[in-house]
Amino acid sequence: MTSDNVQNERRDEEKWLRERRALAISEIACELSEKEQRRFLDGVCAGDENLRRDVDALLTASADTSNFLESKRRRRLIDFFDEGD
Repeated sequence: MTSDNVQNERRDEEKWLRERRALAISEIACELSEKEQRRFLDGVCAGDENLRRDVDALLTASADTSNFLESKRRRRLIDFFDEGD
């Protein structure tokens, strides 16, 4: 194995670990209130702007998905009750 291959593997592993860490942090953070979430993220991501950016992106995506699913569920309920009239 060449040194380039070793470096690429190391980079891939480091990237995977960063992504897993961001995902784990976002899973914990999404269970917290907004105030607790900010305090938690300030502590866990202290000084690591890339990690904070990744976690914030995951939280935003999660919120967008939840909002989409909730609006879809609401639309189905409205349609269901409209059909009964």
